[in-house]
Formats: sequence, structure tokens, C-alpha cells
Amino acid sequence: MTVAKRNKREKPDPELVKLADSLLANYQKPEDLIGENGLLKQLTKMLVERALETEMSEHLGHGKSETVTNATGNTRNGHSAKTLEGEFGELPLNIPRDRQGAFEPKLVERHQTRWTGFDDKITELKTRGVQDIFIACVDGLKGFPEAIEAVYPKAAVQLCIVHMVRNSLNFVPWKMQREVAADLKTIYTSSTVEMAEQMLGAFEARWDKDYPSIGQSWRRNWARVIPFFDYPPEIRKVIYAPEEVPLGDTTNAIESINMSLRKVIKTRSSFPTDEAVTKLFYLALNNISKKWTMPTRDWKAALNRFTIQFEERLVPG
Repeated sequence: MTVAKRNKREKPDPELVKLADSLLANYQKPEDLIGENGLLKQLTKMLVERALETEMSEHLGHGKSETVTNATGNTRNGHSAKTLEGEFGELPLNIPRDRQGAFEPKLVERHQTRWTGFDDKITELKTRGVQDIFIACVDGLKGFPEAIEAVYPKAAVQLCIVHMVRNSLNFVPWKMQREVAADLKTIYTSSTVEMAEQMLGAFEARWDKDYPSIGQSWRRNWARVIPFFDYPPEIRKVIYAPEEVPLGDTTNAIESINMSLRKVIKTRSSFPTDEAVTKLFYLALNNISKKWTMPTRDWKAALNRFTIQFEERLVPG
């Protein structure tokens, strides 16, 4: 039997720690790291371009400013601009070229326009039998909506309101969060798009002085926030429950399961065998599944509206 013990936490390379500390010296808010012009996007661009330069050196057989060693005399010939769509939004890259046009980069292929991670996952859904998606609720990862629309062109992509609220409250001190959250609620519980936009304007008028990033984020994502206003209340309640947008716990079923499993192993430093871990997870999942007795709230009313709204696409089952 394989013994499964939790490994002691490996210490990171001291040089990498120093580098991380240096890079994060001016870090003040989440956008500095994961925003449109954040550190992660800049590092991704730098690392991809350096890797492409390494690929070019391998292709030519010599590095920059080194003696030409290949038999054909092929050399570098500047760069061409290319933009990829991915988790960080648009990622502009400088792709190295050679004079003979023979360079075929592997990391970013010639006709590639996107990072393929999301696309592969969505394509896998279709392969496994998901033929149509009416409404896809996503958490704001860049490139996710486009990946869904590429495979399911009729799908309406809705940005998750729970994640929008959580991300907004990242900019707000704890003692002010309930007040700000209450004003955000007036936006997404509005009866129409027009009313929601008025509420967003009122929110900005009150809070922009202290938290300008919140209003900017909602404006920037507005096209993905408002699709659910096209549907009647019965369907909106299935997309999200207005009264259940939380400050703490998740309403996402998968996140909830993962959180519960993490809790059962959090206090244990090691396990005697792999089987012990499996048994613990089995018992935990058994306890979790006992709560799965209630039907989806308002599902019958929603299904009736889905039947009307998507009459030509809804397959009886």
C-alpha cells in the first residue's frame, strides 16, 4: 500500500523570492497584479517574447549578435506585431522573423489568435454531448466568453453577478462593505436595463470619490452584465438569486463542494495511506450529498419560461 503523507512545504528559491518582492514593491490593489495593465500581463508578455527569441536562436543556430553559423546564411529580420486573446484580455506580442521566412514558432503558432486553454475545455463539452447552451454564466476570466461563443454561437454569455460584487468589494474596507453592497444591489435587481443604468449612475455619484475602480469595472463589463435583463424574472432567478449574492460564502455548487472537502483535511497534517484519504473524502461527500434533497428553486416556473423563450432549441427530456 502506498503511504501518502503530506510533504513538508518546500521552500521557494531565495532568488525568486527576492525577485517577487522587487516586482511587488509598488503593489497596492488587485488591479496592480491582475488588471488590464497589471504585473501578470506584463510578465506574460515578457516571458513569451523571451521564449520566442530563444526559439529563433535555436532555429538559426546562433543568438543575437553572434556569428552566423547556419549553411544558408539565414539571420534575424526584425519583428512582426501580433495580438492574442486570452485570460489577460488582449496581449500584444512582438514575434521575431527570419529573412528566409522559414521560422515556425511553437509557443505561438503562425495563425494562432488565442491561448487555447479555454477553447479546449469548451470543445470537450461539445464532444461529450453538450449540443447547445442557452445562457452561460461566467466568472470574468478574460477569453472565456469568446471561447464559449466560438463553439456555441447562439449562447448568451452572462457575467456572474456574485463575482462582480465580490470583485467590487475588494476595493472597500470591511466596515463599509455592506453599505456599498446594498447600493450595488439596486443595479442588478433593477427591472430593466435602463433602470439599472440609472442606478449605476447613482452609485458612481455617491461612491466614485472613494472607490472609482468599482464604477469603472461595471462600466467596462456592462455588455456582459446586462444579458439577463432580456429574460423574465423566472429565468433571472435561475441565473442568479438576487437575495443570495453573498459577502462571504459561495453560491456556486462546485466551489461549495471543494470548500467542504478542504475543510475536512485542513486540520490533518498527514494520512497513513492513500485509502485513508479516499475514505475521508467518500464520507465527506456522503454528508454533503444528504443536503441535495431540495429541488432547484423556482425551476418549474423557469422551465416553463425556457420552453417559451427557446421553443425551437429546447429538446424535451
